[in-house]
Amino acid sequence: MARTEIWFVIALFAIVAWLSFIVVRPFITALVIGALFAYLFFPVHTFLSKRLRKRPSAIIICLLIVLIIGLPVIFLSNSLVKEVDYLYVRARQGLVNGGIALNECPPEETGTACVLITRTKELLANPNVKRSVEDISQRTLLWLGQQVSRFIIGIPKFLLSVIVSLVTTYFLLLHGPKILRQVETVVPVHKRHKREVMKRLNGVLYGVVMGALFIAIIQGVLGALGFALFGIPSPIVWGLVMVILAILPIIGASAVWIPAGLLILIPGIAAADNTMIIKGIALLAYGLIFIGGVDYILRPMIIGARAKVHPILALLGVLGGIIVFGMIGFILGPLILAFFKAFFDIFLHERSHHPINRSR
Repeated sequence: MARTEIWFVIALFAIVAWLSFIVVRPFITALVIGALFAYLFFPVHTFLSKRLRKRPSAIIICLLIVLIIGLPVIFLSNSLVKEVDYLYVRARQGLVNGGIALNECPPEETGTACVLITRTKELLANPNVKRSVEDISQRTLLWLGQQVSRFIIGIPKFLLSVIVSLVTTYFLLLHGPKILRQVETVVPVHKRHKREVMKRLNGVLYGVVMGALFIAIIQGVLGALGFALFGIPSPIVWGLVMVILAILPIIGASAVWIPAGLLILIPGIAAADNTMIIKGIALLAYGLIFIGGVDYILRPMIIGARAKVHPILALLGVLGGIIVFGMIGFILGPLILAFFKAFFDIFLHERSHHPINRSR
């Protein structure tokens, strides 16, 4: 093949690859989630395939994913829409009728809670501060209402993404190993280095997936304990919901404890209920420090241990990946850094065994 033909083929391939990326870009998140589900359930697929054929096994796994994730999401969405609607009406009536007020503290009370209420009451005695707090409360309620509306409007797009994820999971369960073998044959690297890179990437994926499961269980347990401590009804049920949502990269356990804290705090402000105000603030602080803090401490340690990278590098991969790629970045970020680390180690290995001759 002439050099002109080679450059033409390369240019044509680059154009087609770029156009292909533009076509699939709206579904990148769905494709990554589908690939993650395929990786997660592939051992189950292997087990079922020995007793069933591959296609029925893949179909059963897709239905299982719908049941495990779909039912809790539908239940949570329905409850959240009802609670936000009730919160909006009740809190707005409280703000319109009486604004923000705090109960009086008995003179003999000198506890921390009473001191906090007294200081807050003195602060709110300033008309500017009171007006600002009421304005923030109204804006928060309006924002919650807008988010619910956006969620309802975005349901068709969400369902389309779910379908793409399930189809991706189905076909990767069937043809995933074959695709990996084809990719390995294309990469012009020594077999030993291919195995090393695949081992590193597999370690990152295992760390991300297993770490997500382990962290989700811990967050669910901490969430259930926190809900029981602060008197939230059905703490075990909400703990299980947090376990399921914490596995999902787009939602997370904060989709439960943040609305729960706001549903206590804002009505408490509107109804001048000191107990609800303190309970709402405490629940939000508990969720931020304990439930949310677990994610940033344990995830880098688990990923770093499996991928043989430093936990700080794993943390940068998670945070930087989310900033650059969105929520799927918690997978892509560590994968990219692990890929770089693997090739850097290969370069150092080759340089030490095959030093470059420098002529003067």
